[in-house]
Amino acid sequence: MQNQRVKNSISILLAILLAIIPLVQNRLLPDPNLLPRQFLLLAFAVILGGYLAFWQKLSRQIIAPELLIALTGLALLYFLSAFYAFNMAEANYTASRIVLYVSCILLLIWTIRGDLLNLKFLLYGISLSAVISLILLTLEIAAITQKGTHLWDQKNLYELRSAFGHKNLYSSYQLLCLPFILLLFTQSKVGLKILLATLSFAILISLALVQTKAVLLAIMLSGTAFVIIALAKGAIGSNRIKIVLIGGFSLALLGLLFAIFLFPEKLILLRSNDTVIERYLLWGNSWQMLKEFPIIGAGAGNWQVYFPKYGLGDFMQTNYLISDGFTTFQRPHNDFFWVACETGIIGILLYLFILGYGLKQCWHGIKNKQTEAWIVGFGIFAYIIVAAVDFPLERNEHQLLFALLFAWACPKNNLALTPIPKWLYALVFVGLSYSLWFGLNRYAEEKKCRKMIESYRNGNYNSMFTQAQDIDQNYLSIDNYSIPIYWYQGLALYAVGRKDLSLMANQKAYAVNPFQIHVINNLAGLYHENDSLQQALKLYNEVLHISPKQPDAILNKCAVLYNLGQTKNAFETLYSFKYDAQNQQFMQSLLRVGNAFFKENSGKEFNELQLKQWFLQSKEKEYTFEQSTKPKP
Repeated sequence: MQNQRVKNSISILLAILLAIIPLVQNRLLPDPNLLPRQFLLLAFAVILGGYLAFWQKLSRQIIAPELLIALTGLALLYFLSAFYAFNMAEANYTASRIVLYVSCILLLIWTIRGDLLNLKFLLYGISLSAVISLILLTLEIAAITQKGTHLWDQKNLYELRSAFGHKNLYSSYQLLCLPFILLLFTQSKVGLKILLATLSFAILISLALVQTKAVLLAIMLSGTAFVIIALAKGAIGSNRIKIVLIGGFSLALLGLLFAIFLFPEKLILLRSNDTVIERYLLWGNSWQMLKEFPIIGAGAGNWQVYFPKYGLGDFMQTNYLISDGFTTFQRPHNDFFWVACETGIIGILLYLFILGYGLKQCWHGIKNKQTEAWIVGFGIFAYIIVAAVDFPLERNEHQLLFALLFAWACPKNNLALTPIPKWLYALVFVGLSYSLWFGLNRYAEEKKCRKMIESYRNGNYNSMFTQAQDIDQNYLSIDNYSIPIYWYQGLALYAVGRKDLSLMANQKAYAVNPFQIHVINNLAGLYHENDSLQQALKLYNEVLHISPKQPDAILNKCAVLYNLGQTKNAFETLYSFKYDAQNQQFMQSLLRVGNAFFKENSGKEFNELQLKQWFLQSKEKEYTFEQSTKPKP
């Protein structure tokens, strides 16, 4: 009786933590959700660990040796990568999360498969979390609409932040909640079943409305796969049920397709292929990174550092802000590429084995006609599809639900008579301690970073410098846009006239992230001002290697070449610039450098209007520079 009370009490406490996930935020941080929910996941894991230690005599090793090797191997690989990664602060931060995820999976397998938790309470907690998420989204839609924004016009849906920071993260979280809602549905009486069915329907409607292609694709593919498997295995009873199931699923798909064509202006995000092209380009850069670091990867958290190195020019197809370096990525929108790039072939093989093990266990359950196996298998398969086009691996709340799904999939009777080894307890304790230690230190620095960014946006350079100087870069060396903290110091010093110190700060920024366009540009600009023209030219060439059409680098390189007396090279560089009459630097360069070039080659000078006409006509005819300078302008 006492054991049952403790079991229920712990289960209720864990259910409360699950329920409040959407409410756990801190607006004082650059990302209000990431670290706070890491601490929530830590609290969840600590409660589980303490509970297991309390009932140590009842605890059993219920993890197959091959799975244990894969989980601990992946965690160890991420941890060790912090010692060889280019940016160690980001490596430690990412590794601290992965170690936490693995610890949570181990603890949940031990407690869930060891029958030490009342699982129904956990299902209540997740269902309540889904309700809260839905309510918060509804309130946000109402608030934005009240301001006059038409959310379903153009791409205004991207204004939705929900409780997860982005509409797509809301969708993927709710997708992970659905299997647990279905599990609770199978265990409930008629009244609660009606409520859960209504909740599931409301979630599906919200997913269609926010138009996250990755999640809708996951639902369609997972649903189709499991309907086919059910038919093949004879798991569906009468013909009437088959007709209803297949007909209902088909009608839902047809309804979505008809809606896309009937309301194209409202469902523009589903029709747009920009994100598809963008992901293709991201994966191309990731493939180049993997080829450079094939065995053990570039190091945890370092994908974002190396990503621009492999070129941004092709992103002009979707968004010039990306190709020009004004917008950057922290993840490749594919967890498999992400793991492969940061931990190499070894890491991705371990990760794939873990996911495959979960699916394999569900398949065994399906063959044994276990209803739970169908639902959990659907959830894991849907998660894998989302992970192939998005980044649930980064988000702590997603990983908590995935850990629960994975633990649910694992068998109950595997090595059930073997006590949990003390070294495994110690390993989990070390992992949780590492995650807590680095998380707490990172939290303090992120608060300063948020203030620094706000000061930058407000033009308060003194405050920006103070905050930047106070940040301990052992825990945070780049902001959530991949810009080094030293870059902010350099900008503040330049603003107050300390160009010598600004140069030193920008050199340090370049050492932290040598592929960030604005870091390279700023350092090159300071060399330019100091008449270190060759050093400036080298850096501008680095920028243009990354982004061949980067406007600032083109204009500045033109100026450096002109000052070096290389008039033809300067004018040829300027010719690659996209004509912009509003850009005074461009217009001045066109007049000065253009006239110098034509005077050297033809002995004639031309006025601004003639040079404009020559430039525009040459571009319109798609002449090369050599072709354009043969005829007279």
